[in-house]
Amino acid sequence: MKFLFVNDSAELLGSLRRAFFNNQNVAFAECHNVEDALPAIAEHKPDVVFLDHHLTDDGNEGLEIADQVERVKIYSTASNSSVAPEYRKRGIENVGMDLGKLKLIIAAQPTNSKKEEQAMNELTAKEAMALIDRVGPSLGCGDFTYGPVFPEGRTDVCAVRRMAENGRDYGFDTIYLVWKEPDGSLKHKEIENSRSTKDYINIDSVVVGEDGSVSVKFRSGGSYSGVPWSESMKVAISSGQAQVSKEAPSSYAEQAKQAMVALEDERR
Repeated sequence: MKFLFVNDSAELLGSLRRAFFNNQNVAFAECHNVEDALPAIAEHKPDVVFLDHHLTDDGNEGLEIADQVERVKIYSTASNSSVAPEYRKRGIENVGMDLGKLKLIIAAQPTNSKKEEQAMNELTAKEAMALIDRVGPSLGCGDFTYGPVFPEGRTDVCAVRRMAENGRDYGFDTIYLVWKEPDGSLKHKEIENSRSTKDYINIDSVVVGEDGSVSVKFRSGGSYSGVPWSESMKVAISSGQAQVSKEAPSSYAEQAKQAMVALEDERR
């Protein structure tokens, strides 16, 4: 079964993501009105929705949404117990935001068989490479997609390197993150390229953090720029979207190399 938390608080949703980071059947949608919430529910296609009552300061959006959503089990997470009777009239239980209770509700719901779940969520190397072959850059000669790098213990996300060359005097590498959503759809996000330097890029590691974010470390020998460099990008995935941020260098030497590369880029 699929579960969706609908709430207007980014901070609260962040806490819930950390609490359920290892459960790929739980999704989160930051919504600030009915117009945000209804498309989010339609997109995620959940079996169960944990629905906030106030998506605006004084609104009753939870009741409006509950009246419009069909064939979905709804739990109200309203902190104001005075609205509980209105939800009970609709057959909806108000469970509040007690994390222990939320975990018990999710654990008690029937799930797909382990075999079916693995088949749905497993991202194969062939699938990842085929996607990047299709969406990645091509310069007509020497274009190539390398085998993906998966994090330890995960088969639903990986990093993929794509090389594009024109066979004469120009080429570059692009690094992508590829992942499979709980519904089986494939997603991708470009996280780095060497269009300006023409350097080859090698993926060193892919690690999933406790908060569910993915850190991709890569490096280059400076094949064309003449300056070896390394970087690490952190990717936070939520509701099919990815936010990419550069992680701080782990050493002074790495920081110095990054500064040299930035200087070379400015000179170009």
